Amino acid sequence: METHRLGVLLGGRRGVPLEEIAELCGHSCPAVTRGYRHQLKALIAKGADAVFGPGGSASVG
Repeated sequence: METHRLGVLLGGRRGVPLEEIAELCGHSCPAVTRGYRHQLKALIAKGADAVFGPGGSASVG
């Protein structure tokens, strides 16, 4: 996973404001950061479903 994507994910989970994450990652606007966050949540849910079965991702994210 690319470092900035990991930063978006972890920063969001730690309550860092989206605008601050965007600035730290060098994104031109928070919408870019929001897109990464959305993609990562879907990817994590898909992985959890693969490991734990459908619906197993309910406790993840």
